[in-house]
Amino acid sequence: MMPASSSTASGGAPTGMYLRGGILNWVAAPLLSALLFLSALFVPVLGSLFNPFAPLPIIYYAFTHGTPAAAAAVLGVAGIIGLLTGFKAGALYLFSYGLAGLIMAGMIRAGRTFTSTVLAAAAAAMTVTALLAVAGEGSIAALYAATLAGMKGVMAETIAIYEKAGMPAEQITMLKENGDAIILWVVRSLPGAMTVIYLSAMFMNYAAYAALQTRWFWLPAAAPLDLNRWSPPERTVFIFIIGGGLMLVPGDAARAAGINLLIVTLALYFMAGLCVMRHWFERGRLPRFLRWTIYILIGLQPFMIAGTAGLGLFDLWLDFRKIRRAKGEKEDTNGSDT
Repeated sequence: MMPASSSTASGGAPTGMYLRGGILNWVAAPLLSALLFLSALFVPVLGSLFNPFAPLPIIYYAFTHGTPAAAAAVLGVAGIIGLLTGFKAGALYLFSYGLAGLIMAGMIRAGRTFTSTVLAAAAAAMTVTALLAVAGEGSIAALYAATLAGMKGVMAETIAIYEKAGMPAEQITMLKENGDAIILWVVRSLPGAMTVIYLSAMFMNYAAYAALQTRWFWLPAAAPLDLNRWSPPERTVFIFIIGGGLMLVPGDAARAAGINLLIVTLALYFMAGLCVMRHWFERGRLPRFLRWTIYILIGLQPFMIAGTAGLGLFDLWLDFRKIRRAKGEKEDTNGSDT
């Protein structure tokens, strides 16, 4: 239990729990956040797995030291990262990871649902980062051109690596002939892909915080996250339909908008499909080894990924888990405010 002598700092922090820890308790969480962020730059492969969790120590810090202290810590860490690795990296940490952590802490403290917390943090971080990227290049057109040029460089390097690796000549020729078209649509699909990345990162941080809170009882409880019953808000299907319709409209701009909408909505329905499968696995008491084998196979097979997304989409109508209420009642089983 929390000591009776503990007081509450700004933002609801139990001061008695960290003052006795000395300076280490003040710097441990921000330092961990910085290390998680920098792991993507200095730790091959594994760093990309650790990096998305950089907001988590900031969420913890906001609850143990108060929101003002957490905001100051974010600014300090961003400054240090900027000095070590460059201004752009420091700005990325500040306006993506740090901002997301502060927003998630505020939403959790306010008792908001899982869906609204993840959406708010992802939307704010991604929007601010995108605006700064545009400002850095001067305009959206300049940012688009710079991204396109960068992707062409990546494609050239990739082809060179494939040639050295002994890839068949006909495949190399195909890449060279179609490289510009591939690059063009990869760049046009980046908004949707980045949206999925931000949503996934915020989901992982929320789930990790919820797991920590069950052990560290002094942290505020997050809204329940029952993956067996989660599904996207029902109105997501209209975004999916609009995206599919735009893909049929002549013109690159309409098709680019359509493919980005489809990327985001299909990613949500893929997650819903995994939740349906998880429900079935637990109901059938499937051994964990078999569960993870199936998950890995799904991740390796594009057709299985598409099938899982279809499962999540059709769950809207077929209700495989029987989680929706009678028609006409407001549904609140999916952790959504909508």
